[in-house]
Amino acid sequence: MTASPLRVAAFGARPAHPLSGRPTVPTACGAVVVALGVAVLVGWVADVMVLTTVVPGLVAMRPITALCLVAIGMLLLLARTAGRSSAVPDRWWRVLGFALALVVVGTGFASLLQELSGTSWGYETAFGLDRGDTTADAPGRPPMATAVCLILLASAFLAMLVDRVGLAQWFALAGMVAGLLATLVYAFGVDEVYRITDFTSMAVHTSVAVLLAGFGILHLRPDRGFMPLAVSEGPGGAVVRRVLPLMVVVPTLVGLASQIGVERGWFGPRFAMAATLGAVCVGGGVLVWRQAAILERTGDRLVDAESTLERIRRAEADREQAVQRLQVANADLERFAAIAAHDLRAPLTTIRGYAELLGDRAEVSEDPHALDLARRIERLVGRGTELIDDLLTYSRSGLDSQTLVPTPLAPLAEQVAREVQETAGRPTTIEVGELGTVAGDLVQLRQLLHNLVGNAVKYCPADRDPVVCVDALPAAGGKVQVRVSDNGPGIPAEERHQVFAIFQRGSRTADVAGSGVGLAICERIVGRHGGTIWVEEGPDGGARFCFTLTSAD
Repeated sequence: MTASPLRVAAFGARPAHPLSGRPTVPTACGAVVVALGVAVLVGWVADVMVLTTVVPGLVAMRPITALCLVAIGMLLLLARTAGRSSAVPDRWWRVLGFALALVVVGTGFASLLQELSGTSWGYETAFGLDRGDTTADAPGRPPMATAVCLILLASAFLAMLVDRVGLAQWFALAGMVAGLLATLVYAFGVDEVYRITDFTSMAVHTSVAVLLAGFGILHLRPDRGFMPLAVSEGPGGAVVRRVLPLMVVVPTLVGLASQIGVERGWFGPRFAMAATLGAVCVGGGVLVWRQAAILERTGDRLVDAESTLERIRRAEADREQAVQRLQVANADLERFAAIAAHDLRAPLTTIRGYAELLGDRAEVSEDPHALDLARRIERLVGRGTELIDDLLTYSRSGLDSQTLVPTPLAPLAEQVAREVQETAGRPTTIEVGELGTVAGDLVQLRQLLHNLVGNAVKYCPADRDPVVCVDALPAAGGKVQVRVSDNGPGIPAEERHQVFAIFQRGSRTADVAGSGVGLAICERIVGRHGGTIWVEEGPDGGARFCFTLTSAD
């Protein structure tokens, strides 16, 4: 179900902001506001005055006010529930939100109109919970200050529902300011400041509920309006979160201390005023100095970060230049290897031709010594050509570009096995097990398997038929271990560390023709794929070559 823009903007949206995915603030505020409203209603029903007035002698929260606060708390809870229940369509969440907000706005305006017109519509005591002052014109009516706060908070929700997030936050902030003023008035015991009629004094827990509700509304969309600065992880956000609470708490505490001193006769009002102003000025100065020091350190860290970033950029530029130079050098080296191979093959081809001509004349003249020399020359020329080809392959194995793609190894190994069996010249058994899929370059993996399987057949003694097994095991780190086992003569433990070096061969295979480059090529290919290769004793006394590749399964 696709969420409409209206619902996404108001209820339950999670914008791309670090704190937008933390619904704990609106949910907690909504739960506390609902609990306060329900507790007051219970106090009126059960006649528990501590729930309706908190402290005997203070103004009680009216039942109508408690119902409106329950509605506002429910709006906060609904804002984090909408769109998360598949059982209720989105439009019903929106309709319910509009209905609750409009009821609260209507109740607040009705109280204001009655207060301004001096009339009473009588709905405040419809439930019989609070008959109020029977001698007054409007018993049970919410105070004017409370009505204004309820209108502001409910209007904030209405603005949020039509995606006017900035306006909603200003409404919520205005309601919080009104609640804060009421709380301060209670704290300083001067409730006559906002007492307009007998029914306009705001209850102390009403002011607390208004503060919590406004705070929760502000955190519904911290990515919009003026809230991004407050929740920012940067220096500005840190200053806002540190300074604003202290700007409220410090002057309040200093003012309360001065008031207590005046009431107890420790000093006069003028001294209290001077001391309060001095304390606020000194505290404000210390606070500004501390924040300036924090910003200065932040600026220093920013400069250091910019310097580090510049060094990283220069290093990256140097690395790119080095890569380009390396690519040019590799290209030159590849061209050199190709030219050198061509230039070396040319005289060898000429020598092969003269050796064949010499052999033909030796056969005609029936000179066995000359014929033997000609055949030796041909074998040496063939070995030299093979060595040139292997060296060229070795050099290209480290220079050719590679494309790592998911490559099934079993079909590739079976194809290599068929090619080796066709050229083996004797009965050969090559078993291929389940090898899985690896991330590798197809051409290089073919060369790797061909060298290992070909060596296993090539170096198998003439008194037995070659048996080769290619299988795989899972390895740590998301890799697969491929094994090529044979029934050959094996490799002594003291020689296993050197067989992968170029031109190095095992002592048990010295009588078999070879250049000593094939295993060096294997090591280079495996290394380019991010793996390792080694040799160990096989299950039948032969050798088992193992290498790791990255699994693509």
